[in-house]
Amino acid sequence: MPTPIFPEADSVLSSIEAVHAVAPSLWDVVPFDERLDGAAGESQSSSVTAGSDVSVTSDHESVTIGLDYGAAPTEIVVATPIAAASDAEFDLNSGASVSQSDELAIDQVTEATESSVRMTSVLDNSSALDRLQYTFEGAVLFEAEDGSVEVGLAGDEVGALIIGQVEQPWAIDANGTPLDTHYSVDGDNLTQHVELQADTAFPVVADPHFVWTNNTNNFEIKWTRSETVALANGGYGPAIDFAASCGAFKFLPPAVRGALFATCLDAYARFVTAAKIQKASGIGCIKINGDTSPVWVLGPLPYTCVKS
Repeated sequence: MPTPIFPEADSVLSSIEAVHAVAPSLWDVVPFDERLDGAAGESQSSSVTAGSDVSVTSDHESVTIGLDYGAAPTEIVVATPIAAASDAEFDLNSGASVSQSDELAIDQVTEATESSVRMTSVLDNSSALDRLQYTFEGAVLFEAEDGSVEVGLAGDEVGALIIGQVEQPWAIDANGTPLDTHYSVDGDNLTQHVELQADTAFPVVADPHFVWTNNTNNFEIKWTRSETVALANGGYGPAIDFAASCGAFKFLPPAVRGALFATCLDAYARFVTAAKIQKASGIGCIKINGDTSPVWVLGPLPYTCVKS
């Protein structure tokens, strides 16, 4: 039997060690022998400024990502798989946080960088969940063909400004063996499915990694499958209703927003035609790409919807 690459996850430090053993180049926490801040049973919060436009706060039940794009500051609140089932919480000197749930046999390790937040689950034993659900309140999720999931900010009605992605999932057991894993999306719920086998060595580390874009000039706005079909069926009128469907422009700088709205309205007939083509394909949706300096918009363009 292979020698486990990390010990049984029965303490905060061993949970951190498990993550380090699997992805040492991707994780940046304080040395193991440094003191932990926080005590079991205390629900503290840690805050990290992750760049000029993004801040991340963790309260052990959820991760709040504050975004300041254009003139419409907003936030995405991500509820973790153990959420209200956490028994003990710890904050590390680096700003990382660790939550533990004996009931679910899962430890949750969270840390932000300048452009991302890692929300790593350490499955302690075979009684742990093999479906890890993250709820992205305030976001629209789009499954991509490569297994990643794009994250968008919802407009007033429909359409979402893409601001980042949850990278392709991975899961590795205590022997260093990669496990089959994939994401599924249901509304604002992102679930990581981990295929645990009879010979899986625990603990298992699984790591959703949410990376946001720091480029607020280039933008992409996507319509889901259901929104594309509704447009094809005439669900949005050529004036007020369709203006609402361009509501994701509100996250872009005020100086360019008017021109972009006008472009969106002028292209109404082309949007409807493109939506009808994608509806007939059975798998297609529409999107637009553009830039705010100088202002230009390209679209509507087709893209393949894995799931609406």
